[in-house]
Amino acid sequence: MIWQRSAYRRLQPLLKGARTAVLLTHIHPDADGVGSGVALQRFLRQQGMDARFMVTHELQPGLRFLSQDGEAQVYERKTMSEFIRNADLIFTLDNSSVERIGPPLDDVRASRATRICMDHHLVREEFWQVNLIHMEASATGEMILDCIDELGGTLDLAMAQAIYTAIWADTGGFRFPKTNAHLHRQVARLLELGVQPGVVYQELNERYRPGAIRLMAATLLRLEFSTGGRLAWVTVPEDLMDSCADGLEDPSNVLNHMLAIDGVEIGLLLREEGAGKTKISLRSKPQHDVNALALVHGGGGHRNAAGAVIDLPLEDCARRLVAEAEAALAG
Repeated sequence: MIWQRSAYRRLQPLLKGARTAVLLTHIHPDADGVGSGVALQRFLRQQGMDARFMVTHELQPGLRFLSQDGEAQVYERKTMSEFIRNADLIFTLDNSSVERIGPPLDDVRASRATRICMDHHLVREEFWQVNLIHMEASATGEMILDCIDELGGTLDLAMAQAIYTAIWADTGGFRFPKTNAHLHRQVARLLELGVQPGVVYQELNERYRPGAIRLMAATLLRLEFSTGGRLAWVTVPEDLMDSCADGLEDPSNVLNHMLAIDGVEIGLLLREEGAGKTKISLRSKPQHDVNALALVHGGGGHRNAAGAVIDLPLEDCARRLVAEAEAALAG
């Protein structure tokens, strides 16, 4: 089905009758989830709504500039449960999976709100009463920009910066396949509002703490290769995370370095999550579809970037995923 921007008009009657809204994204929020949440929150507040953006974990240092006025609030059941359960609208952004909502899920299930999903990933769940899924969008942030335009909102600098950050991150700095002329025209509008690309780059890429660098170095030393160097993978046990960082660090940045190695076509990062679970992150060059690998394990994402959480111990999961990736390369 060809996406029509007019699909956002489905929200108009819902917004007119709503006074309160909850905005959520996935666990361990990233730049697209946070940028989308901040921008949509400001738009809903323009409509006179009490809109609250809740995240499951403290923001990474490189994302805190988007929430300088406390737009993104870390969820606490004691203080936020009642608001969620009595809200008129609940949005999930950059996430279609109910299970990836994390700690607020019980409140979301119990809420009387109309449940709305805005996402650019392949996963679709019937739990959401309104599904706005645009798989050709470069980022959910791009969808938020189109939605604001379609519904007659007014962009301010904070919204523009949040949307630019979301798009920059999910396009890998405007280098991934969904970067096109239309997107650049939209980005030009954001720059005209005062967004400074250098500032956004610095915040996203130059806010590493010592623990993050130690973790990256230790993880890179564990790299393994197969299929003549076409596949690279690394396992990250819990004790390595504990020894290098304070729980806020994310080792997935190592994947960018994997794909920068000459000859590597698929990169896998497997992180021990405890209780016999492993979080997998997958990246690939354009010719390979790692989303297909993630979908087999109940995850998802994009053709060249996907992930999942698997009910297997770390080493067992590594053996299985490596074998599946090798088979994909052979195919």
